[in-house]
Amino acid sequence: MSFQYTIKKCKISVDRKKYTKNEIKISGRDGHGYLMLVNYSNPQNSDSIIINLKKPSEQVKVKEYDGTNHVLRFNYDGRHRDNPENSPNKTLQFKMEFERPVDGSRVYLSLIGKSLTIKKGKKTHRAPGIITRKFKSKKYDWKGQKEKIKKRKLRIKTKNKGLKQIMKNISDKKILQVARNKPLIRSDAPDSEIIKEAKRDPRMYFTKEELLRYAKGDIKSVKKRRK
Repeated sequence: MSFQYTIKKCKISVDRKKYTKNEIKISGRDGHGYLMLVNYSNPQNSDSIIINLKKPSEQVKVKEYDGTNHVLRFNYDGRHRDNPENSPNKTLQFKMEFERPVDGSRVYLSLIGKSLTIKKGKKTHRAPGIITRKFKSKKYDWKGQKEKIKKRKLRIKTKNKGLKQIMKNISDKKILQVARNKPLIRSDAPDSEIIKEAKRDPRMYFTKEELLRYAKGDIKSVKKRRK
């Protein structure tokens, strides 16, 4: 019989007796039988059990699986090597501690009757819940990014230049009056600082339409005074 998975990195306790040299083998579904073979031993004793994974609930009752610490507890009610042939079956309490998460998942899923393999392509098989995805990292386009930053700075500069030209037709008194209501301006800031900041970067505080409206108003008032 061929086995699909062989697990050796695990600690097994049976009825609170610890076994250090252990091996769990899980056969494939395509063989003559879908079985799990558990061999466990220590310097004083050795034993083994065979579980029919087609109907695991007939022999096994899973009590708990701690996915964080990878600890599986279950009761086994069936034949084992140390049990004499004519004697009744004895229920054994198993505790398995796995070093690798994937091993714990494979044994647990097998004992609750879940399928172990998911076909991914032609030859790759992975246990459910352990599938890892590989993401292709895109190369960062530094040259393209620098071009974008350069264009953005030029666009801001051009916009500010046009707004500053319009602001020449607006009095400082009007700029101060309008700018004080803007959320980006500190209410306790001195008048000279507010006017200076508004003229330095007008796009942060005014729209073009807004400035044109104030500029027209100031031009009309100057013409009236001249008349």
